[in-house]
Amino acid sequence: MSIAWKSIAWQKIVTQNVAICLEIRSHVACDANRDYRTEV
Repeated sequence: MSIAWKSIAWQKIVTQNVAICLEIRSHVACDANRDYRTEV
């Protein structure tokens, strides 16, 4: 029971981290695109 609970909690943490990483990466990509457009 406790092992299953730990794995569920771990999956939630990993999912949150992945979502945060994707969010940060998309923000970086958006910033890069904006900089590129202003330069050109």
